[in-house]
Amino acid sequence: FIGAGGSTIFRVKIPGTSMEIVHIQGHDVEPYVVKDFTIAPGETTDILVKIEKDNPYIIYAESSDTLGAAYGALITRPQK
Repeated sequence: FIGAGGSTIFRVKIPGTSMEIVHIQGHDVEPYVVKDFTIAPGETTDILVKIEKDNPYIIYAESSDTLGAAYGALITRPQK
């Protein structure tokens, strides 16, 4: 993930999955499980997402002031 907002900090979550943070700002970290994480402008965070179903997963990012949000979808087929 890349914090591409001009001046907004986002809280990011992907409900229904297990996420592990593995890099922050390009630096290795001891992997740890999170339910959500924050990302500020210009920051990078690498996560591993455990896919358990052949369904789309919604990526939800809400601004820290809770006035805005962004949505996306992670679509994959775990059997292929």
